[in-house]
Amino acid sequence: MKRILHPVRREDGQIFVLVALWMVALFGLVGLAVDVGLMFVARAELRRDVDAAALAAIVEMPNTTNVTNRANEYLTANDPAATLVSVQPNVPAAGQVTLNVSKNVRLVFLPLVPGVAAQLISGTDVQVTGFAVAGAGSAIDLAMSVDDTGSMNDGCNGSQSDTDGSCPIKEARDGANVLLNVMGVGDGTGVAAASLVPSRGCYNTSGSSGCVDYSGSGNKVVDLTTTLATLQTGIAAMVAGGGSGTNICTGTHYAGDRVKNSPAARTNARKVVVIMSDFDNNDSSSTAPFPSGSTCTQSGSTTNAHINTRDDKTLAAADAWKAQSVEIFVIGYSVEGTNDANTCSSSWRTTIDTDTARSRTSGTDVWDRRLAKCVASSTAGTNDHYFEAPTSADLNAAFTQIGRIISTRLLK
Repeated sequence: MKRILHPVRREDGQIFVLVALWMVALFGLVGLAVDVGLMFVARAELRRDVDAAALAAIVEMPNTTNVTNRANEYLTANDPAATLVSVQPNVPAAGQVTLNVSKNVRLVFLPLVPGVAAQLISGTDVQVTGFAVAGAGSAIDLAMSVDDTGSMNDGCNGSQSDTDGSCPIKEARDGANVLLNVMGVGDGTGVAAASLVPSRGCYNTSGSSGCVDYSGSGNKVVDLTTTLATLQTGIAAMVAGGGSGTNICTGTHYAGDRVKNSPAARTNARKVVVIMSDFDNNDSSSTAPFPSGSTCTQSGSTTNAHINTRDDKTLAAADAWKAQSVEIFVIGYSVEGTNDANTCSSSWRTTIDTDTARSRTSGTDVWDRRLAKCVASSTAGTNDHYFEAPTSADLNAAFTQIGRIISTRLLK
């Protein structure tokens, strides 16, 4: 019998076709994932940049022109591809500012798909958008540690009431009052509470000459309160004088203690300390009163090693409060040497009490400014919490700018 042979079906070609189709689909899915990922990353970056722009712009309220200019300035610096679509300053609504921005993202794979470019994205770019709202934030507990040592009397008249901007303590008093007004202390809302801790070399309750005194009707130390008149009385009582030199550690310790441990301190409030000083630790008395529970006391004289150790103690006091979520702003007034863009580094922090060879009493001492920048709660790699006031005439502007920053937050 003859066998009938059936032709064998060859499916190799069909498999290649299927594999090719699957590869096209796979590449399409990968391409879609890449492009969607690009859009998500771009949107996240845009949100970060518009947040920064909104926080910068709100400081310029109520000048709407300056609001727009500052927003554009920050967007240009952080993301040149972003466009400011609209600015909506809303002065009645607690000084809120709303920014709307957009950015075109160049896609990689989708434009290669026939028809997609024309039908979906009108070209090779897709637009992502973002917005941010900045305005008055939640409750704030503030402490001001203001240097009123003898150096703050340089250039002043006998009553320390000069009106030409030449008297440091007068400008510091005015700046402190402006800070309270910008924050809205005493506006009836109770959102902002503040306290005052003048800074010298010693503190007491017995009226020792030259020390910051807690007692008496002219008491300059004001505990946390929402009563503006009480704070204004304390500010007016600040008269620059001597008292065991300068011990910035004590002022830092007491300021943090006010916002964290005062009877009026609120657990849900943002804790902020503003320190104004030349950061030239230079106290020689080991017997002067020091804050209870602090590590600010030490023996010795005004040698390099003594000042180095005092700087280290000051930094430790600031770090202790930062660890308890206290935010520290610093105004460096008439700091020795020349300001630069350098920021606090780990090397500064580790050598602050060990470099005994440097001269700490010369007019070119670089470590006063380094201490000030490290005490501030600046974002790593920035000096965003440090403000320089080279002359007494610059103090008011520094206090004002800090007030605008701390009284506003991102709302959306």
